[in-house]
Amino acid sequence: AFAAEENPRGPLEGRQQWLERIRPIAGEHAKQARDVGSAIHDAIEKKLKGEWFPEHFKTHVENAVAAATEWCGKGDWIREKSFAHRQGFAGKVDLHRSGSSMPFVIDFKGANFTELKLPKTYADHWMQVRAYAEGLGIPNAACAIVFVDRETGLAHLVEVEPDCYRDWE
Repeated sequence: AFAAEENPRGPLEGRQQWLERIRPIAGEHAKQARDVGSAIHDAIEKKLKGEWFPEHFKTHVENAVAAATEWCGKGDWIREKSFAHRQGFAGKVDLHRSGSSMPFVIDFKGANFTELKLPKTYADHWMQVRAYAEGLGIPNAACAIVFVDRETGLAHLVEVEPDCYRDWE
């Protein structure tokens, strides 16, 4: 959408020509967004490990950790845990806790949003955190996604409601 807004169709340009012109631009925008999202994700992981992370991600990291803490409390968090499930899927869970009164799974995601236009979740988000809970052997875990705005660092947690688990089947 940004590529189209920033590169309007010229008066003599056909629709197909315009699309061919903006596709590489849109691809570059998507790559940049992924790269920033990955860098923010890495900074959050480093913070959770007690390691140094780039100062320009301080707001992103602090807001993401605060959203997680508000939802599940501090405690025996386990970060970046890999698993392989006997049903043939695997993953790496950003943050979870098992063996307590409140097991949980959290996935951090970069997004572009504001307080007035919060990020949307989709079935694949729900299935991902649900698969993480199953893969870790904590099928009754509460699951959530913490979205972090790539530009401002605003964080927004969305709890995956239990009725979404029906998609697991």
